[in-house]
Amino acid sequence: MAILLPYQNLGCCNGLFCVLKNSRKRAEIFQEIYLWNPSTRTSKKLPVISSPGYVRNYGFGWVESSDEYKVFVLLFHYDYYRGIGNWVGKVYSSKTKSWKTIELSGYLRVSWGRGVFAGGKLYWKNYGDKEGITFWDLKSEVFGGIELPFDREGYGIVGVLGGLLCVLCFNDEIRGYRVWVMKESWEKVVTLSHLLELLQPPLVKGLNGDILVNCGSTVVVYDCRDNVFCNLEYRSFSLSCHVCVESLVSPKDL
Repeated sequence: MAILLPYQNLGCCNGLFCVLKNSRKRAEIFQEIYLWNPSTRTSKKLPVISSPGYVRNYGFGWVESSDEYKVFVLLFHYDYYRGIGNWVGKVYSSKTKSWKTIELSGYLRVSWGRGVFAGGKLYWKNYGDKEGITFWDLKSEVFGGIELPFDREGYGIVGVLGGLLCVLCFNDEIRGYRVWVMKESWEKVVTLSHLLELLQPPLVKGLNGDILVNCGSTVVVYDCRDNVFCNLEYRSFSLSCHVCVESLVSPKDL
């Protein structure tokens, strides 16, 4: 049985969060999407998506050239009478303040959940026999793909570090992780030894080389020079951490 979480973070960009609110009435599931600015404590409920189905993949980002925010959701609806599933892509634009349907070229073999936003694109890790990363360009609204930066290392987790696309991958030989970032090409930037419980790539890298990482139940500061880390005070059963900057952008204008 699937667990219905009351809130899901669809993405964070320029100090704004895009949040999915789930609720259940009898046998039906209702999903509402909000834009929220925690700095100003203001929010806006987006128009209801007309297509049936539940949100499987999602992302939120900004088109710099047009100063336009976009929300992408991939909906899945299963027709029990006909025995088939239907995939629908929807995009909300802050310019039109409405949703539109986009073309999907077949089934997208991407991991469930949030696409990370970097450089005007949303990125998801692929799964199955098509290893790599799928991206959706917010400006052109087309899909594309890039290869992973490694051959013999473990499963990669896609994230953002310093505004750049990054991949966290487990390496059996060092019993730790390596972090790659995409500049002109993939570059290995840091190795995290002795950390075996990472749920997402590093959040922030400081000028002195220390980095902030999420270790599942706690957040730690990792010293790459001495290969040591210290736990921060906050601890929880499960953490989802995001970097957010203060912003005066009003969701009501989007």
